[in-house]
Amino acid sequence: MKKILTLLLVIITSVGYSQVSSSIGNENKFIENSIIKDIEKYYQDDYGNDLKLLKKETDSIIKISYENIPENKDDYVFTQISIRIPKKGKNILYGDLNNDNLEDIIVIVNTEGGGAGGNVWWDDIFIFFKDKDKYLLPLIKTNWQISGCDREFGFNGGSILIEEIEGNIIKGTSLCYTDKDSRCCPSLIYETQLQIINNQIVTKKRNLIKNNR
Repeated sequence: MKKILTLLLVIITSVGYSQVSSSIGNENKFIENSIIKDIEKYYQDDYGNDLKLLKKETDSIIKISYENIPENKDDYVFTQISIRIPKKGKNILYGDLNNDNLEDIIVIVNTEGGGAGGNVWWDDIFIFFKDKDKYLLPLIKTNWQISGCDREFGFNGGSILIEEIEGNIIKGTSLCYTDKDSRCCPSLIYETQLQIINNQIVTKKRNLIKNNR
């Protein structure tokens, strides 16, 4: 009888864990329209008052950009920021981030231009918590804000490539700069684990896997 109870406990624990623990295998799963609308609203609130919105959409991605509005007909028009919002694919990760046994979502949005048309790019990380029949958006961070790199110098400190969710841990690869590195070539590469604690993303663990100094 004791062996049967132990076996049942293992089975129940395994089933509960597998429901929301992995982000792998969901590449063809579409996110809800409400999530897309929240992301679009974030950029519209930031840029929409002063810039012109352009939008293109395919089955898998929404491409939006914001251009300056010329005061005169001969003024130069240029794109100040380009944004790629995925509807499905590897930039959408699923997992239980806050241990409530509900499937939360991370959406990684690629941006380029920095809002002023510069030669800069980064990922905006949108974290949605499942709450009954809707998703809440408690956290938006750039991939350089949560890189865990030691050098604090904006996006020149480093960045993280988020790859998967395992359990409630966000796993990725951090590319970090030293003071002597040029912009093209961060020399420190880490395996990084992040965790959400009290609605903040914190570095739980970091292992150096390559040092090009």
